[in-house]
Amino acid sequence: MKNITEYPTLKLDAFWIARLMPEYWNNYILSGNFWRLYRNSSTGAGLWVDGKKVAIEPDKFYVIPPECGLRTWCEQETDQFYVHFEAVHLRGGEHFRYRCIELEDGDLALADEIMAEMRERGASGQFLALKIIALVSKAMTKLQEGDLLTVPGDRIMDEICARLKSDPGNEWSLGDLAARAGMSTNLFLRKFKEITGTSPYKYILSLRYAQAAQLLAHSVVSIDQICERCGFHDRFHFSREFKKVYGVPPGTYRDMHRR
Repeated sequence: MKNITEYPTLKLDAFWIARLMPEYWNNYILSGNFWRLYRNSSTGAGLWVDGKKVAIEPDKFYVIPPECGLRTWCEQETDQFYVHFEAVHLRGGEHFRYRCIELEDGDLALADEIMAEMRERGASGQFLALKIIALVSKAMTKLQEGDLLTVPGDRIMDEICARLKSDPGNEWSLGDLAARAGMSTNLFLRKFKEITGTSPYKYILSLRYAQAAQLLAHSVVSIDQICERCGFHDRFHFSREFKKVYGVPPGTYRDMHRR
């Protein structure tokens, strides 16, 4: 019998209903070590794919793999239900950029129920999280052959990634990480990329920007304090690079979420 721990595991990182606006969601680069599920209320926003504009249509779901590098566009305001999640030991296939998923009426009804509950009560509660996981799971089963790449489990690398996620602002060195894994630097680099699909530097940087975005959206911590906590030593550099990733400067990002 197959060991159940080898099966894919879904972990929710963030979910909400965002108000997309042209001044905020244009040229936003979709990066980060997490999967995305999008559903928009209108066709006013979408993705640039191979130089062409792809509208995110209502009543459809869009699954986007980690580190896809796609840029966004937005021509008119629209509401977006989004979920950021991890699919442990699953990565996007070599040519997989996004997939438009048409789910059944019951799944659309579940999405409407989730959105109504979030508008009324906010994004909290175990039952709400279970409903979202059910919706994400159904969408993932609709992907096509070649969309998914299964990554073998690796206890050591899983522990390293968990340690990085717990404290992305720490001054992690390549030598220290390799020593913790009991490997040479070259072997560690090779193994890390095999498991995560990216380098340790890019992985940690993605975690830091994601943590900064969470603090901007959901705390009153100052931007200087966020830089210190997340491991950024130059506020100007942080603001410039944050804008490249999220489309707007940190202060604007915070204002947008407060509204």
